[in-house]
Amino acid sequence: MNHSTAPGAHPRIYLDTSVMKLAAARIVRGFARTKTFHHDARSVALPLVQFRNVPRIPKEGSAQAEDAARLRWVAHLAVRGRVELLWHLEGWVEFIGLPRIDSPDGHFFGAPLTWVEWSRGTRMLADGGCSMREHQLRFWEGCSVSRFLDLRRATGALPGSKSFRNQLIDAVHLWCAEEVGADYVMTCDYDLQRRLARSRLLYPPKVVTPRELQRQLRSAGHCRWTDELAYVWDRVRSQLRPGKGSSPYDDLVRLGNLLEQHAYYDE
Repeated sequence: MNHSTAPGAHPRIYLDTSVMKLAAARIVRGFARTKTFHHDARSVALPLVQFRNVPRIPKEGSAQAEDAARLRWVAHLAVRGRVELLWHLEGWVEFIGLPRIDSPDGHFFGAPLTWVEWSRGTRMLADGGCSMREHQLRFWEGCSVSRFLDLRRATGALPGSKSFRNQLIDAVHLWCAEEVGADYVMTCDYDLQRRLARSRLLYPPKVVTPRELQRQLRSAGHCRWTDELAYVWDRVRSQLRPGKGSSPYDDLVRLGNLLEQHAYYDE
């Protein structure tokens, strides 16, 4: 394993599915509207769709809301090359099965992601018999490598438990992050953190929340004052241009907002 926390090296941060889900901070959805057209003595009401941004904001004041506020900062550091964000096929298989994650901002706010190579997870992911997620579960249920079994016990992934599948995949992510030499595993799964701490398992990568990661990167000097200044400017600019985006979905949202401003739709 090659951990890169030496001075001057860029920290490698493995992204847990919980933070990938939380990074889908807004989605675009269509809402039913009508427009009535009048011609001579007749009126015809046509059904239309107006697309709008739907923010996905955790409960105000919660730990998750505080962590969600730090994710853009981490994405900003990745764009500036201060950190490297790691993702793996196992995380993608888990992620695509979740609802409401189709953000027009892209995965993790469009920050560059390094898809890591990890031979442990190499196998067929799909065939005509079952889904990718079912293949994933069957494969890891049958894995008997001692290190993986240690991580399974640490995450509480016991057959018959209520959250067996999620805890089993937690063990997969932890094993992958360890083997590819990640310095941090960033997660918003607070139960996972507690279970791992209680297990007292020796685990080289630091399993941290976004808040903890922010503090550690700052104290280690991986974030410069110019990075902080650029981040503040980016946030101010985004507030001055709300909804500004480059995806086709954003174009539809802008069109819908413009039509609404001109009272195009029926009340």
